[in-house]
Amino acid sequence: MLAMVALSLALLATLVTANLGGLIMAIVLVVLYGVTYGAAQTITFALCMGVTDTRIAASMFAILMAFTNVGQGIGLAMGGALSDFAGFRWTFIAFAAVCVLVLPFLPAVFKKQEKSS
Repeated sequence: MLAMVALSLALLATLVTANLGGLIMAIVLVVLYGVTYGAAQTITFALCMGVTDTRIAASMFAILMAFTNVGQGIGLAMGGALSDFAGFRWTFIAFAAVCVLVLPFLPAVFKKQEKSS
């Protein structure tokens, strides 16, 4: 899902032009981005809850949501500032690159743990 988020951001950065066809393409890509981002967030939360002790699952979920909301707030501010500084294309490319950079770390975070008896 993170790869799809990165792909939709990269496509927004490279394919959208300032005409009616570009507007339609932008709407389609923004919808794709919204669906893939929502799916990625849901899958990440589900994976995190799978490795969390059930006794603290509700607290862990609340903490995870708090960090996600703070991250989205910071991302909005950074996105606006970066867009003003470098332009929207480079902003989308930078955000897509961040998503791709996360991918190699996921197997280490979510590797199967052996249950001890």
